[in-house]
Amino acid sequence: MSPSNDSDAGMAVACSEIETDYSIVLSIVCCVFLVLGIVYTFLGYRCFKATMFQTGFMIGSVVLYIVCQEEDLLSPEGNVGVAIGAGVMFGLIAMLVIYLGLFLTGLLLGVMLGIAALLIIEIFYHPSTTWVSVGILMGMGVLFALLALKFSKGCTIISTSAFGGALVATAIDYFVEKLDMLMYIWERIKTVRSDTPCWFSWLILSMWPCMLFIGLFVQWKITSKDYHHDDGRWTTAFPFRRTAI
Repeated sequence: MSPSNDSDAGMAVACSEIETDYSIVLSIVCCVFLVLGIVYTFLGYRCFKATMFQTGFMIGSVVLYIVCQEEDLLSPEGNVGVAIGAGVMFGLIAMLVIYLGLFLTGLLLGVMLGIAALLIIEIFYHPSTTWVSVGILMGMGVLFALLALKFSKGCTIISTSAFGGALVATAIDYFVEKLDMLMYIWERIKTVRSDTPCWFSWLILSMWPCMLFIGLFVQWKITSKDYHHDDGRWTTAFPFRRTAI
């Protein structure tokens, strides 16, 4: 049997079975992601301070953990400890310095849209260099970071809805296929060729835009209506009063 046939057979077996030997630590983390994802999606702008802290915490901890992991600077436990400490520091700064928090929120939105663009590009063309994905992610990240400083409420609602949907999809992805779809997305960023995901992997990924649109509707119409983070309280709608965007 040829290697390609062996690969196809292995993929068929993987797509027909669901592994249940879950890690306790990862299961707890994914459960936390699921809860945070729901809060982000429906209450992201309403819980503005908490959102800024969580956004700064996740960006700081994930980036530093990846750097420490790639450079092999510390033990796995040391990498986690340093990442958590840096995440707390970034989270506090993002919460206290509103403009930095908005910048990070817009940056996160741009990166997520860049990832979506890379997934679409992969259908028609496989980039030959990592600089393509880096350029797309950095370009869109900076663009939406600047837009978030101008249109703070709108960009925050879109970003929190999108990030909440991504967290929910990631949690479900772990319990269904051990983060195979997440690894496929990571390989798109690294421009590495990989096997086509299972059919239900795309269903899991489709939860991301579904949660995004549901979160946009709920936040615009219910949880963030007549509310702005500048005054931190509900305001009474008045037809002649100018409200901030």
